[in-house]
Formats: sequence, structure tokens, C-alpha cells
Amino acid sequence: MNHDKDILEKHLLEFDDIFADICRLLIPGLESMQANELERETTRDLFQNEGMISEVERDMLKKWVK
Repeated sequence: MNHDKDILEKHLLEFDDIFADICRLLIPGLESMQANELERETTRDLFQNEGMISEVERDMLKKWVK
């Protein structure tokens, strides 16, 4: 059940308007953040495991471009 909540949370936070709303409410100094000022950043990491290079996608990352 907790895994389903985590997936739903990540899916909702992909929407820039929802992400901006949450940031404005929870983080002091971000009251002026607008959804159209957000850019999604790449979250893929490469690592070596047993002589092979593997790639993994991490959680979401957004950049505020003001």
C-alpha cells in the first residue's frame, strides 16, 4: 500500500502547477514561484556494477528559472 502512495505522490509532483503550489506553501521565500518558471532536470545516474555500466533513473528534479 505504501508503494502505491509513493507512486501517486511522484506522479502528482510531475505537474509543474502542483509542484509550485506545494513549494509556495511549504518553503519560505518561494511565494513568487510560478509553474511556468520550472524546468525538469535529468535525473539519470550511471554507475559501474561488476564491470558493467548501468543506468538508473532517480526521483524527480526541477529547476526554478526566474
